[in-house]
Amino acid sequence: NDDFFAENSWDSEAVLDLEPQIGDSVVNSRKSSCSFIGTNLEGLLSNKGIETIVLSGFRTNSSIISTMRMACEKDFNVITLYDSMACNSKKEQLAAISSSFKLLSTPLLCNQFKEIILGRIPRKLFKKRSVSTVGLDEANELQSVQDIDEGLEEFVENILYLDSPFEESQNISTLARQDLTKLHNTTQIFVVPAGDWSKALAKEVDGRNQMRSCWVRGPFTSPYHIASDFSHVVLMASGIGITPALGVIGQYPGSSRTKILVWTLRSKNMVKFFAPLLKDVHVAVIFYTGKEKLNSLELERIQSLGNIYIRQERPKSLTETIASLIVMFERGFNLSMENLENNHDIKCLDDINQELRATWVTLYCGGSTRIRDELALFAKK
Repeated sequence: NDDFFAENSWDSEAVLDLEPQIGDSVVNSRKSSCSFIGTNLEGLLSNKGIETIVLSGFRTNSSIISTMRMACEKDFNVITLYDSMACNSKKEQLAAISSSFKLLSTPLLCNQFKEIILGRIPRKLFKKRSVSTVGLDEANELQSVQDIDEGLEEFVENILYLDSPFEESQNISTLARQDLTKLHNTTQIFVVPAGDWSKALAKEVDGRNQMRSCWVRGPFTSPYHIASDFSHVVLMASGIGITPALGVIGQYPGSSRTKILVWTLRSKNMVKFFAPLLKDVHVAVIFYTGKEKLNSLELERIQSLGNIYIRQERPKSLTETIASLIVMFERGFNLSMENLENNHDIKCLDDINQELRATWVTLYCGGSTRIRDELALFAKK
């Protein structure tokens, strides 16, 4: 359309808050989708000593991606704000950001870039993806289940399409299963000093000033040893059940297994204590139901530690949450330009063939017989 963003038309005017100010440079009269071609943009940037370019706008798969590639070739640092750009469809948007954004730029959300500009996040975190933050206002508390699911879906898509390593051998869906039995010659034991025995043990350990021998009776077969037979592991933990879940996570470092954690708990201190240990989880979905709510600063600190998604409420259905996570990951595993549309035909577990479903296992780590029985019935179905 010749009238698309035509000069002196309403759709070519700058947004009121972004109107050029005195001293700003304006580049226009472009005849290419790349902002560098046919303009003096490169000269302006060089004269001002600018080394970093931040991209947003329309369209992602045209002007944005062309300018990003050229800026990278010209040795500029490129930041792409992928939640402030768009295509004609969601399919085109996902195809664009999953193709080369992480290779040629540092993809960030607008909120994360804002925090960096304000000096609240160290510059070294540029390579870390921001995570969705769930607010505490009434609007979020009254959010529908559909909105919650869409928020989680967007969160997972950002991880799969932007955070998956580019090296094929390191991709979480293709990495060869490793023999990890000799990788680490150590064992970790988590003990919470809650009862008389565990408190006495913690006191003895804390009082020792040097390393001493430790005699262990066993080893005994862990109920979670079957994880080695599967490619993708969903760990459902409740309360202090996070400790055996962490054991399984530590047994399969990196992308040797897909590791998804769904954790329900009431203890605010427990969230803060264990969150730093969730860095190696591909997605951690936490349902925190404590009376004392996490404030926005606490949420920001916790979520900056990894791919952590927090809801301050009970899940409508744990099994539906797990099923939706599996569906979203299967879409990501099969992502390619050719079958992107087919991937989004996967809307439920029944749309995944039996062979692929058999590569998933759900392990429950906790003491609730209700959750255990619910998950057992879910797995059988």
